[in-house]
Amino acid sequence: MAFVEALSALTIGEDLFDIGTLLSELTKLQHAVQSVEDTSVLISLSHIISLVTKMADSIVKSTAHSTTPIPQVREACVGLQDLEMATTFGAMQSSQERLHIMAGHYMAWKWIMDTCQYFSQPLVFNSAAICQESWVAAIAQLLLSTVGVTSKVMTVVPANFSTELLMDPLTFTLPAM
Repeated sequence: MAFVEALSALTIGEDLFDIGTLLSELTKLQHAVQSVEDTSVLISLSHIISLVTKMADSIVKSTAHSTTPIPQVREACVGLQDLEMATTFGAMQSSQERLHIMAGHYMAWKWIMDTCQYFSQPLVFNSAAICQESWVAAIAQLLLSTVGVTSKVMTVVPANFSTELLMDPLTFTLPAM
């Protein structure tokens, strides 16, 4: 809920996060994850269960003051620590992947918002030179030209605006004016 409140408090053009700080924190997290040894490859759950079972058997078969189970107890404790480390590493790795996905989406949408804000300025939007050079401005001009059109269906081929865009046509149903 606090996140939604923070978003609603923002005004257009205001950043939720500083991109430089966001990238810096993601880099720190990546280094932290890389510095942790990936023990999950070396440890299987069945091996840990086997160690704990051997330890339990040794304890059950020993007398009250016997030191016989000590090697099995030590081995089981080390195995459990390794398993805990592997579990922690997996959680860190999963968090890192999710944070990178979120940061990627945030930066893409931030770029779209900044670009739209720039091209919606009257001096930029009405400049023929800028609109000829920018595929975003060309699409905006096309959309503006459809405002008074009576046809309800519009087909756009994104590749007509930039070779980096899709060749497949997109069809839009325009609202009635």
